[in-house]
Amino acid sequence: MQGETEQQLRLGQLRLIVSLMIGIFVVITSYTIYWLVEYNKKYGFFVKTNAEVVEQIEEDGIVRDVLQYKVNGIEYRVTAEYVSDNQLGDVVKIYYDKNNHLGIVYSLDSKRIILPVLAGLFGAVCVALIVVYIQIKKSIYGKPNRKKSAHISTSLNYDNIVENVEDSQSNDEIEIQENND
Repeated sequence: MQGETEQQLRLGQLRLIVSLMIGIFVVITSYTIYWLVEYNKKYGFFVKTNAEVVEQIEEDGIVRDVLQYKVNGIEYRVTAEYVSDNQLGDVVKIYYDKNNHLGIVYSLDSKRIILPVLAGLFGAVCVALIVVYIQIKKSIYGKPNRKKSAHISTSLNYDNIVENVEDSQSNDEIEIQENND
């Protein structure tokens, strides 16, 4: 009885953990979807291209690149916002706005890849925990109660055992009497 109570308590603890994990998964997935929708609204129309460092400007001791790139045959020049570690003639990847070709970003946020991957991994862990929970629950509640089945089989066979014992005793007595003769 105490073992069953302990198993039920552990199953309850596992159910709580699974519930919390599912809750966290829902929050992570919701945030990921929200973030991706907002990110795509802002950067979904940016196109990747190569720009060449054609000049470097120094302002207040900070060197910045002047980048030149072409869109539909038209050349654009933009002064980079980052501190330069490039040389003249270097080619760098940029993303320009399809609606405003002078609007550029230097890289897209890595969260656009990392968040969905983390949400997927967390989802896989949740599914695994649910499977473990179901298997444990089946192992606790799914098997027949052995005490009752053992009791039933013992009571059914009791009469047969008594008859067999009486028969073997009478056989032993017969053998003993035969040996004495």
